[in-house]
Amino acid sequence: MRPRPDAYGPGRHDRGGTIDRIVPGGLTAFYNAPLDDPDHAIHGCESALSILNSMEKVNRVLEQGRHPDGTPFDSIGIGIGLNTGPGIVGNFGTENEPDYAATGHAATMADEIEKLSTNYGTAIVVGHATRALAERSFAFLEVDVSPKENPNRRRYSRYWEAPSPAPIPNSWR
Repeated sequence: MRPRPDAYGPGRHDRGGTIDRIVPGGLTAFYNAPLDDPDHAIHGCESALSILNSMEKVNRVLEQGRHPDGTPFDSIGIGIGLNTGPGIVGNFGTENEPDYAATGHAATMADEIEKLSTNYGTAIVVGHATRALAERSFAFLEVDVSPKENPNRRRYSRYWEAPSPAPIPNSWR
């Protein structure tokens, strides 16, 4: 068996994130639970960038590999959706099979926001509340305005790409 890089763990775990579930083609993680984290949006953005960095390393390894028929391995592309809002976090499992997870509208919207990443060719897309909480540490580019978040309201949702950390002026430190 060949060692495989851990592309998701360190970036998330070092910043207080909890993996909710891993499924083929994706994973869900959440922040600010079970312990309060006033900088959870920043930590989520940092984790997303760390994951992208790890995936670049994985893809460099894949570039060196070949299938038995000699064709090269495909690189792995990912999309990340970040959203902030109220939710329910707790054990949704049983005593014998615990399942500590997050659910609610904010979690559902994070999944919908992740799907936007394929539309724009960007890897990280964040919702309005995440951007508002993390904008002191990151530069964001607006990529979409959509009424989809709540079609019953006449308010539009805005979505941003999180391309890189913003330079932080010394006066803010």
